[in-house]
Amino acid sequence: MSRGGDSSALPPELWQRASRYTWIATALLLPTMVPAFVIGGWALRVSDASFALAALVGWLARRRLGLGANLLVTTVASAGALLQLSVPVDAVTTLIAASVIRSTLLLFAGVGVYAMSFIGGRVGLAFAGVLLVATALVHPVGLLGAVLALALAALLGYMIHGLVEHLAHRERELSAAALVDPLTGLGNRRALERAFDVAVAEAARQDTTLFVSLWDLDALKRTNDERGHEAGDALLRDFAAALTRTLHDQDQAFRIGGDEFCCLHLGLKDGASILARMALAFPSVSGGFAEVGNDSLGTALAQADRAMYAAKRRRRRHDGSDG
Repeated sequence: MSRGGDSSALPPELWQRASRYTWIATALLLPTMVPAFVIGGWALRVSDASFALAALVGWLARRRLGLGANLLVTTVASAGALLQLSVPVDAVTTLIAASVIRSTLLLFAGVGVYAMSFIGGRVGLAFAGVLLVATALVHPVGLLGAVLALALAALLGYMIHGLVEHLAHRERELSAAALVDPLTGLGNRRALERAFDVAVAEAARQDTTLFVSLWDLDALKRTNDERGHEAGDALLRDFAAALTRTLHDQDQAFRIGGDEFCCLHLGLKDGASILARMALAFPSVSGGFAEVGNDSLGTALAQADRAMYAAKRRRRRHDGSDG
């Protein structure tokens, strides 16, 4: 039995946007590599060929790898830039001034290691660290300043990655809290509205029934008046716990009003057994069921409400209760 209001993690829209930007940048870079490959030295050719291969593999495997495909592309791009920084300028190209080449490669590598850490988090930061340590070992003096600057870029990317993850986690917590009744822990009316559409689609997919039930805890007002609201709150919590224990695995329970509860029942054949078990646990409870069919949530609730009040009238006639 699922407690109405539970939610899975929201889709990572920001990561999807970062992924899209990575592929846009890759698509813009690839055409420029053709003339660079022709006029460049061996280091530039190795870097360009490696990047093109990584882009091809990452694009073909992007659905399976997810952000791993983007991490592959940014890692290879950064490695290529660091390789060209580590070799003599004529291994890159002789057509551009060395200072321009160095500045361009530093900028490219900085963006690359930042993207690695931002996209990959700890894994991306670790990859960036390996690349930077390897670069520093090749030229421990000449590239020390560049490596330190690139390390700061990688750390910045990792810090922003952590900040975004924290904000996303808080957003999920707040979104989940907005769908939960704080007293009982069940879903609220907003959660019911969301879950109803999902349940209708699932019932159609499984070619099975979907029922809505309404429950009214008649003893709540008397408990509040005679014993206080703390006792009334305890009664609501006890009833919610009993309801969740009674329902089936695919059912969902919600508190939609002061003493009103609603349930969604997927694949239910007959609500009589649930009514009987709840009547044993809470003799003052009234419940009514309605099959959804093609009805809207409002229509289904109205039908269940009529069934619930019909059951309440029958119970009162039977035991003389005044509710």
